[in-house]
Amino acid sequence: MRDLGERFIILEESKGDRIRAYDKLLTRFVSLRQIRTNLGVGKVIAVLDRIINLNDEFLKVIGYQALDNGILYAIEEIPPQENVEIRNNIKELLQVTRYIGRMFEYLNAQGLRIKLPDIDKIYKESDIRYLVSPLDLIDINNPEKVQSKEEILNILASFFMNYAPQSLRDTLSSLIERNIISKLNNVETLVNMLNTFILQEERMRTKSDSKKIAEEVKREKKRISPWVFIITVLLVLAGISVWLLYSLGERLFFSEGTIPDVIVPDIINRPLPEAYSILKASGLNIEISGLEYSSAIPSGNIISQDPSGGLKVKAGRNVKVIISKGIELVNVPNIVGQELGNARKILESVGLKIGDIIETPTRTVPNGIVLSQNPKYGSITSKNSLVAVEISKHLQSNMPNLIGKTQEEAESLLRSLGQYILVIKERESDNPGVVISQNPPANTSLLQEIPRIEITIGIPKKAIPQPPSHPNLEEVPIEGQTETSPNTETLPSE
Repeated sequence: MRDLGERFIILEESKGDRIRAYDKLLTRFVSLRQIRTNLGVGKVIAVLDRIINLNDEFLKVIGYQALDNGILYAIEEIPPQENVEIRNNIKELLQVTRYIGRMFEYLNAQGLRIKLPDIDKIYKESDIRYLVSPLDLIDINNPEKVQSKEEILNILASFFMNYAPQSLRDTLSSLIERNIISKLNNVETLVNMLNTFILQEERMRTKSDSKKIAEEVKREKKRISPWVFIITVLLVLAGISVWLLYSLGERLFFSEGTIPDVIVPDIINRPLPEAYSILKASGLNIEISGLEYSSAIPSGNIISQDPSGGLKVKAGRNVKVIISKGIELVNVPNIVGQELGNARKILESVGLKIGDIIETPTRTVPNGIVLSQNPKYGSITSKNSLVAVEISKHLQSNMPNLIGKTQEEAESLLRSLGQYILVIKERESDNPGVVISQNPPANTSLLQEIPRIEITIGIPKKAIPQPPSHPNLEEVPIEGQTETSPNTETLPSE
């Protein structure tokens, strides 16, 4: 493949090394990731083959595409929109650490070397479900140098330390230095230990905060007057009243909430990337419901849309579109050597038709056999195109009997042979005006496409002059002579 455009419709360039595109082969939106590595393409493809369609806990790698210039792209499913937020959320940090640890153990069991992922490459699909691409966890430059269990535990502890509060960082750093982390059984044991540290720190913080709060309450009780309490209660009641009025008014007067109306733009015959941008600017989403061949709409453009352009809909709605695959192309089958009727069926089976038919006389091929075709076998043409054919017109292959026929009758019989070279000779004969010999003889098979035929036409014998009679002289016989006309060759038209 020369470039990505042969298979993909590029929608928008993403940040980093990913491209959002539509895969015409898989008929789905995908994310293309350029693989940058010092390994050869063959070794990288071997790694990709091992991680394609791993279990559902990963953001799936669903294929790859190599270009002629050696650039390799991994094809991944589109990631969720939400990234994890673990910098200020210790509980989510612990959940993500457990998830990443399980993925480390899985890839390590597959014989692949792991690495720490970037935090912005970890996605959150729900409150308890996270996703990361295996390509963000594998050391693609040295994938087969697998780490030990101890190394994996220390890497995972380092991941947790990068985002944990300072007090926990100090504790973990000390445990790593004393080789305590590496002596744990597995990832789950490490996560349970981290959870224990978190709970201990929360209890210590709670005790400290409780003392501060108790002291603050005592001080405030001395300062608060009855009027402050009354005013506070009135403000709370007023807030509740406003909320109730707003909620009732929204239900009474805005049956579909506050979602604004938008006009659906007309995107017919627009390229998919352009249509995608137009709908996005209007607050609408695009949903590809199918691909169809079209001789009128160029490949990659919109054939139809639902709802149609000009209609008023709520923002955020999906607009279903059908994408053109362009003119349908087919490979021309080989029909040379086929009988015409069978050749017609073969062409029709792939969406082609018989076009012009030219008959070529032949003595060596049966009647009605395809001798040549245009377009030729193996070429690519549009569906419903015509294929011109040259077929055989079988000629008589046995030499007719010309003996006793006049020259005109003989030439009439020879016309059934198609093209031929005729050589006519003359010789004195008792049967003048007819054929007295022929070559090839009658009923001989003619193997040449243009045979050479010789016939000899009889001509009257010349009279022998009689000498005057001399009684006293003996008769001297005079030897007769036969003259033959010059040979002539003709090539009559069919």
